Amino acid sequence: MGAWGDGLYEDDLTLDVKETFLNVWSDVNDCEIATQKILKIYEEELKDVEDAPLIWFALAETEYKKGILLDYVRDKAIAYIDEGIDLERWKESIYFENRKRILTKLKMMLLSPQPEPQKPKKKRKPPKPFECPWKIGDVLAYPLLSDVSKYCGIYGRYLILTKVVDYDSMYGPGNP
Repeated sequence: MGAWGDGLYEDDLTLDVKETFLNVWSDVNDCEIATQKILKIYEEELKDVEDAPLIWFALAETEYKKGILLDYVRDKAIAYIDEGIDLERWKESIYFENRKRILTKLKMMLLSPQPEPQKPKKKRKPPKPFECPWKIGDVLAYPLLSDVSKYCGIYGRYLILTKVVDYDSMYGPGNP
């Protein structure tokens, strides 16, 4: 896991927590159940002093914006903000003051009235499988015109592709 900035979602873990929560919530349509599943999924990370605050921040901010913030999630996130545990790793950084402002803003948001509750987005239907219009034996000549082809000394030549078999799936002919 890594961070590339001081923003709340400029960290792999917070992005993963947010995305996972939204996916689970859309499956179960219940904030409490989704939250419990997230706490189970990230059980090991919650034991880590640096990761735990990030999980609670992402969970609280995501639930708040959906209008479904649970009291104990809000309280846990605010407790971590008040304790300043997350700021410890930013102490020597030039981004310390900005991170402090971000967390203060998060706390103020969590203490403000929530927006109207939203329903989870329905899962999208799987995309329609691609059907190749080529027939067996059809040939495609693809011109090689990139900088890489110049470097390799094949600029202006052609890559020849021939369709030799029909696949029912990505696993090969006749496989589901």
